[in-house]
Amino acid sequence: MSSEAATLELLNRIRVTNFVLPILSICLTIFRLWERGSNRRLWWDDAWAAFTMVGVLIVMVMFELFLQEHIENPNKYPQHLKIAIYYLCAEGFYVVVWSSRMTILFTIMRVATMRKFRLLLRGVAIVFAMTFVILFAQVFWVCEREPGWKDLASPQCELGDDVAVAQITTDIIADAFLIIAPVRLVWGVKLSWTQKMRIIAIFSSSFITTAVSLYHASTVLRGGGLPEALGAVIEPSVTLIVANLNVVVAFIFRFGAEDRQATAASRGTRDIVTIGSGDPRSKRNRYGGNMMGAISVTTEWEHDGLPPPTTIMLDHLDGDNITKKASGDVADESLDSVQKVVSWHAGSD
Repeated sequence: MSSEAATLELLNRIRVTNFVLPILSICLTIFRLWERGSNRRLWWDDAWAAFTMVGVLIVMVMFELFLQEHIENPNKYPQHLKIAIYYLCAEGFYVVVWSSRMTILFTIMRVATMRKFRLLLRGVAIVFAMTFVILFAQVFWVCEREPGWKDLASPQCELGDDVAVAQITTDIIADAFLIIAPVRLVWGVKLSWTQKMRIIAIFSSSFITTAVSLYHASTVLRGGGLPEALGAVIEPSVTLIVANLNVVVAFIFRFGAEDRQATAASRGTRDIVTIGSGDPRSKRNRYGGNMMGAISVTTEWEHDGLPPPTTIMLDHLDGDNITKKASGDVADESLDSVQKVVSWHAGSD
């Protein structure tokens, strides 16, 4: 295969990828917003997801215009517009990737129950924002320092080693935190090993973003060009897909749990673990607890003659306290108490 034919094939591959992955990520985000909105559970993590979706749409259009320069006619657009298109692609990439990480971070913040841990997450959000600003400015600094690329028929700045190293370093550290933080979150809660692994696995999907980021950074180190464009097309959509996985998987498991109700009823109990439960718009419920409690462990006794269901909600805005509602009685318990209460028989009060 000639070099020209190989280049054309790569361009077509990038073009197809630029439609398939963004559309998939946008569809998942729309589903997320519908699912959360229909259950009155919209919160800041959903706002970040919606913002990221708009960014993905804009970047998809800009990359299509960028590829048209290579495939159809390099003289199709005036030079200043081609430079603007490149900058929108390069900077839009960072906007989408880091707003996706903010979506995941705010999802973790949504389910956090301990005040100190929530303060830590807020601090990390500030660090993420500062990192984005630095990386965003670095592109301008590198590209404007050597503006010769602006005179090319298809302008594309050679970002170089500094940008690649900064991207790899920040991506690994940020994604590592987004994987470790949920482990700390669920490990102290009395859940079965399977339930813990299920929740951790959902959030640990951030390692997929890291893998794609490493590929993208490697193309920058090798000199950029069209392989870099392919990495820049894949990573933003993948990060948004990963950010939506917790809602999609929770929705699937919720339906799976309903299908297993008959089996669970024969044992007398049913345990349900959901992520992002409660109405975030109502800061306090009528019992004085926070209805946001994003990890909800519900034990329902379904045999006739037994007391009403016992629901334990982890209150994430009330410090280390939780709200426990059992048969109409309400009491504040520490997180340590929750571990004992989850296995508590509703009839033993």
